[in-house]
Amino acid sequence: MRIPFRKWIWPGVVAVCALLAAAFGEPARTALRWQRDLLLAEPWRLLTGHFVHLDWPHLLLNLAGLGVLWALVGDTLSARRWTLVALAGAAAISGGLLLAPVGWYVGLSGVLHALLAAGAVAMWSTWRIGAAGLLAFLLVKGVLEYAGFSTGDGVVAEAHWLGAIGGFCAGIICVLTRRRTR
Repeated sequence: MRIPFRKWIWPGVVAVCALLAAAFGEPARTALRWQRDLLLAEPWRLLTGHFVHLDWPHLLLNLAGLGVLWALVGDTLSARRWTLVALAGAAAISGGLLLAPVGWYVGLSGVLHALLAAGAVAMWSTWRIGAAGLLAFLLVKGVLEYAGFSTGDGVVAEAHWLGAIGGFCAGIICVLTRRRTR
């Protein structure tokens, strides 16, 4: 399935924001990361923490994940709905981490889990086997991360789970509120 160029604008904007944050290095990371003790005084961190990364390899891994994810499910929702899914995922992660023993958090991976879950839900009506495979992947990956198997040091498994749950719920809302055209 070929995705038109205009469909790549949305992940391109996300990538540019993350790259700009990384270009400013440690000062930007410190000023923008999700940090529990600063959220009331600096609420922008609820969103910006998802655009800053530990280092360049962390950022590049997340951007590669965004590219693969987009190639798989990028055509399942409109740009506006993808924005809503990303915001819902970020909100689920930022709010949920308040209940976890996490002092600070950076990275796009939790939001990527939200996007993949929503894309799988949106894909359900056209390709159930593919959608079920993506949802099974998220479930198995989450269980393995909680069991201690991780893709790297510093992975916050809670962010992945919270993102997947937020994205799954947002995906259901997107599918249920789609306009029916005939």
